[in-house]
Order: sequence, then structure tokens, then C-alpha cells
Amino acid sequence: MMTLKTPQHPSLFALLLALVMLVSTWAVLPACAQTVKPWTPANDTLWALAAQAKVRFQSQRGDSANGPNYEAFEMCAEAGRRLLRSLGRQHMLQAVAIEPTLDSLGLDVEVTNDPNLPAIVFMLVRNPYRPKSDAIGYLYWYRGPDLRMQGTSFPRTQHPRLHSWWSGRNGSPYSAGLLFTRLTQPDSVGFRLFRMSADGTFWNLIDYEGHGPRMSGHAQADLMDVNGDGQPELVVFDRAEADSFLRVPNDVPQLLAEYLYTESNEGFVLHDARPVPSATSALRMFALMLQRGDRESAKRLLMKPERMLDALANGWDKARGPGAWTIEYGEEGQPWPQWYEVKIRTPLATKKYIFHFYIQDGRWVIRDWIAVQASAPPPPHGTPGLSLPDSLRGMRK
Repeated sequence: MMTLKTPQHPSLFALLLALVMLVSTWAVLPACAQTVKPWTPANDTLWALAAQAKVRFQSQRGDSANGPNYEAFEMCAEAGRRLLRSLGRQHMLQAVAIEPTLDSLGLDVEVTNDPNLPAIVFMLVRNPYRPKSDAIGYLYWYRGPDLRMQGTSFPRTQHPRLHSWWSGRNGSPYSAGLLFTRLTQPDSVGFRLFRMSADGTFWNLIDYEGHGPRMSGHAQADLMDVNGDGQPELVVFDRAEADSFLRVPNDVPQLLAEYLYTESNEGFVLHDARPVPSATSALRMFALMLQRGDRESAKRLLMKPERMLDALANGWDKARGPGAWTIEYGEEGQPWPQWYEVKIRTPLATKKYIFHFYIQDGRWVIRDWIAVQASAPPPPHGTPGLSLPDSLRGMRK
């Protein structure tokens, strides 16, 4: 049997022994998960794609993203696919990491995916040299080992938010809803619904501009699982349709409505709509009930139901026609004001009143009102003899 001889130099022997022990330790250590690092361009191909795309972006004619202008967007999309493929299917949760890499190459993209289903990714590509140009959005998804992509044109858009889910529908196993901000209408929300084909080779566009949920330029929307069934509903807060009899100035919180859309075979359809409680909505309902002669319902909007006699004596049940009720102004600096000055026009007279509102048992009601005397200016705040209650002191007349 071969015998190892001890080296003549003890220091050398100690070094060799330490190396053997270190290697043995590495051999028994458990395997660690690979750490995902910030992305850097993988090779010259990425640089070449970005350079060619920028040249074509600079020579783009018109603001359309289609036709001969499409090639530049396609090159950006291919660069994105290469980065996602390098990232790997198991690490698609980190897909947003490719955005700063592409931006550092002079491109203009936004990347988003759903943490609950990260293998479906959306990338919005814009022309970095033409801010008013249309954009193209690309969906990326795996079909077996193949990372596929599909593009569709968008108006000037930013801030995309992707929500993806298993729908279980015949012929469309997965759905993807996209919310985005349209720059053609400031603060305007857009929505699109995509459904995957049965074989997973492409996506069908189901809901889009002009087909599907309608949202104004003031809407706020989100996809959320309201009933806990694993599939989201579209919840929209938007301005309610205006009434001719009630005028609300722009500097006063407007009437809002909550709209709930649920997914059907045709896409997202309206399931429920209801007013958002506020002082404005309480005033509207009170005036509406008086016009309809529904005094009992109108009473339920009053903190003091006995004040109904005063309302009828003032002839408010006969205040009809455009602008019969007009909010002049409200509590300044408050997103949920608690008082308004309201001008009411009846067949007998036109008078102004300060309406004060209160949240009672979780709903807005009219707490009280007081007539505004136009014959003399109001006394300064704190002057003895001011006839307003404490809750109304300091308000303008």
C-alpha cells in the first residue's frame, strides 16, 4: 500500500491539509438557489438590435406604429425576448429587471407582469424620439420551452398594469387584463382584455377602446378579486351622469359612481352600479326625492326629520328645471367637504342656504341648513351674536 510521506516543510504540509479539508467541506454543503442579478447586456447582438432600432425610430414617418414603422418596434421586442429567455422561466418574477437594461441602451420601454402568474409578461415599446407617436405592446408567454411574443398597437400610453389569471374557459385557458394611462387624454384610463387560444399559440383581443367597459377621462380602475373566486372583477370609480336640476361647479367634489364589471363570454360586462356616498350625493338624493314627492325617503336623508316641514314651507318640492339647485361653493381645502352654499330656485323665490352634512350610521345625511341673509354682510368670525351653530362658524356667506 502506498504511504504518504510527510513533507520536510511543516508549513507546506499544513497548507495542503487545509486545502483538503476545504474541498471536503464544499462537497457536503447543500446546493443554494441561484441569485438573480441585475441585468447587463448579454452580448453584442443586444447592442446591435438596439442600435438598428434607434436608427429606424429616428427615420420614422408619421405617428403610426404600423406599416414600415413597425420594424423598429419589432427589434425592441426581440431584444426583450432575448433578455427574458436568458432570465429563464423559473425567474420570470424578475422580468421587470430587463426594463432598465433596455432603457440604458437608449430604448423606451415599460415592463410589467402579475406576481400571481409571472410567466406572462407585457412590454410596452415607445419611440424614444417621437413622444407623440403610437406605441406597441407585446405579450410574452411560454408554450412549452418556446418563449413566444405577440404585439398589438396602442395610442400614446404609459404606466401599463397587467393582471393574469386562469379562466378555465373552453378554448381560452388564460386571460390577461391590461390597465394603462392614455396620454391622448390626460389621466384617462384604458382597458384591454386578452384571452389565450386553446393551443396556447396566440392571444385574442376581446375588450378594447370602443368595445367593453366605458371609462371617462376622470375614471380610476383596478382589477381585483372581489368575491374571492380566484378570478378578478374590474372595479371602476367614475363621474356619475349629471342631472340637469343640480349644478355642481368644477371646484366642488363631483358626483361619483362605482361600477363593477364581471367577466363573461363576451368580455367584461356591467354587473352593478351605485353612487359613491358623499355630501354631494346626499344633497342630490334629497332634491330628487322632493321632486318625486317621496317625502318619506327624503326624511331619511335628514338628521332631524322634523326639518321636512321647513323644506316644504320653502317650496323646495316645487324646485324643478335646469339649475333649480345650484351648489355655489363648499368647504375649501377639503376633499370630502361637510358644508355647501346652495342656491335654490322655486316658483316663489330664489334663495341661498348653507347646508351642513354629517355621517350618521355610516351614511351621509343633511344635518341642518340656514338661510343666507344677502341684505347685510356677515359679522366677522367670533363676533358675539352670530346666529350660526358652532359647527358652521367661520364659513363664508
